[in-house]
Amino acid sequence: MSDPLARICSLNELSSEDRQRLLSELDYMAQVFSVIDRGAGFCEDRGFGWTAEMERAEGTDRIFARLREWPILRRLMPRIRHLRHETSPVIGTNSTPMDDVLVAQLLLRNTRSFSGRYGEGWGERSVQVSLEPDAIQVNEETFATALNGQPFDESEYSADYSINRDNSFWRGLREKLDAETWRQASALAGRMGQAIFPCDQCGQVSQTLSLAGTVLIYDGPVSAPASLETAPEIRSALRQAMAELDMLAIRAIDPKWTEGYNAASDASYCQKHIQ
Repeated sequence: MSDPLARICSLNELSSEDRQRLLSELDYMAQVFSVIDRGAGFCEDRGFGWTAEMERAEGTDRIFARLREWPILRRLMPRIRHLRHETSPVIGTNSTPMDDVLVAQLLLRNTRSFSGRYGEGWGERSVQVSLEPDAIQVNEETFATALNGQPFDESEYSADYSINRDNSFWRGLREKLDAETWRQASALAGRMGQAIFPCDQCGQVSQTLSLAGTVLIYDGPVSAPASLETAPEIRSALRQAMAELDMLAIRAIDPKWTEGYNAASDASYCQKHIQ
């Protein structure tokens, strides 16, 4: 029987067993990446070389074998997928893709909501961050309540996905969520706001989809950048497909947004390699 993870499919087609296998592989990758990040940083600080042999000693052969075998893993790990074509790939010379591992884990667990608490005494508050199709929604309320059981104070506000982590919105949430929860929420929100599809051959950008409010902006390898208004039902499906870097799902919505994509190999190509 063929390995189900070797099929070109969407996340929603995976069984719970398939998801668990992927999560186990991502846990392994995270451990290897962490060691590589520390080792490469140590060598760089001291002017030593960092090589593929050093990375192989930490377990990268298994990572690249899985990238060659599993299309779904290649999609979830966009920044290193092209390295599987190289005879001596090196991860540590670039920024280790820890956020890609984090986002992949959240997608596999279908996590879209993040919570925390901050403040002291009567002012202690809970905060809930929900990544909705149209906006990032935040709800806060005090733990202390009035006699009728209602919180003394509550508030609700939202932000668009187009804002980056340095914006005042995310800086404010950094003070209200623990560091790991903040990192998870901001990383997934970033992918839901802008999906960057790398070239499968060289890793350079092939095409980009950004969804700011109701407007989709598409920049591909052939046509000029374009923008258009989107309907609510389109935005919901598009956010999910962008987060998962699922070009098959995007093509089902509108093929014009996938001009650099080859469905047979589930890969995108830049202007240089599109031929």
